[in-house]
Amino acid sequence: MRHGQTVIKVKGGRTVSLPAWVTRRFGMRNGGFVSVRETRNGVLLKPATPANEAQAWFWTRRWQRMEREVDAEIRRGRLRRSRNLRELVHDLRA
Repeated sequence: MRHGQTVIKVKGGRTVSLPAWVTRRFGMRNGGFVSVRETRNGVLLKPATPANEAQAWFWTRRWQRMEREVDAEIRRGRLRRSRNLRELVHDLRA
């Protein structure tokens, strides 16, 4: 489905809200990133990752959710340190 021109308002802090059809079509999520580039015809916004392509997996929703889970476990004090591989394997099996 092709959409025509959509006009959006620049809000306080120079913020713009993208229409729902744009975010759905391009798989954009809250907290995601876009690249901004000046063109002859205006400004081009494209979905982007803040890392190079080889590290894009780190910025996926799934991986970021897992990172938050680990951070919560660390805050709860559920972190153990192993002095060597043998101790680590023992702790994992316990």
